[in-house]
This record gives sequence, structure tokens and C-alpha cells, in this order.
Amino acid sequence: MKKVILILLPVTLLILVFNGCKKDADDDSALQPAGNYVITGSNNNFVQSYPLSVYTAQWAMDTLTNEWYYIDYLASTANLNAGVFVYTQRDTTTSWFALPDVYHAKSYSYKYNIALQTVTIVVAAATGGGIIGNPGDQTYKVVLIPSKMLLPNTKVDYKNYEEVARTYNLRNKK
Repeated sequence: MKKVILILLPVTLLILVFNGCKKDADDDSALQPAGNYVITGSNNNFVQSYPLSVYTAQWAMDTLTNEWYYIDYLASTANLNAGVFVYTQRDTTTSWFALPDVYHAKSYSYKYNIALQTVTIVVAAATGGGIIGNPGDQTYKVVLIPSKMLLPNTKVDYKNYEEVARTYNLRNKK
């Protein structure tokens, strides 16, 4: 009888500990990231938006593809189960344009690597095969929208940053 009690006691304690530590499925408060992210209000929890400035010296050239690229490592608190959207400003305008984009014979695109937690900005000649100079200083916004929030907002034009910002209550910080 003592052996049964000695076996059941630790098992019971483990069950109580693990059941007491379960996270409520609707409580995402523990997932809220810290850092330079802009987080939306309580109705749209955890849409993450952050500015990204790439300076002339930060661009690298891939000589095989003749593309310039910059790799940005997302914060460890980034929501990886999210739709990733990248926007850029053209010259000195205040408007934001969704990538991919073509402007002044340059093709702007991005690649998202969930395994490495990176967003890579790519700039190349729009005609393909051509060589362009260093893109210079560029400003981008990276927006991460949790997958569960994309489906209810199917009428949002995700190419339009202003509409995305209004829908998800993003503050316009640089």
C-alpha cells in the first residue's frame, strides 16, 4: 500500500502543477513583445509594426543575381505565425508603397524566412539581368499581422499601408 501511495503522490502533484500552469487560449498577454514594435490597441492585439532604416553601407551585393539585399533579423518576440507585409517610401514622399514594387527601373521585393526569423529586402534592376548601383538610404515598415486576424479582415487592401494602419489601429511612427 505504501508503494502505491508513493507512486500516486508524485503523479498527482505533477498533474496539479501542469494543470495549474495552462495558459488560457484567449489570453495572449504573455506574448506581447517589447522593444521598438508598435502594438495596436486591445481590439487588435499583437499586430506588430516596426520601422526599418537601411543605410548605404548596410546593403550587400549578390554578384550572381546582381541584386542588392539587406537582411533584418526579427526580434525574438516577433509573432512568427503571421502575415508579413513590407512597405517603403519613395524618395521624400510621405506615402508608403507595398512591396513588391517597381520604381525608377528598380524592382523592390522582400523574402520572409520563418526558420531564420528574417526579412530580406531585395533591390534589383526591374528589367532583369541589369546591374544597378547601391540603393542608398531607404526607409521601410515591416508589419506582422497574426494569421487569425487576417481572415476576418478579407476586405482590407493590404497593398495600401494607410488602410492597413486604419484597420489595425497602427500608430504612424518612424
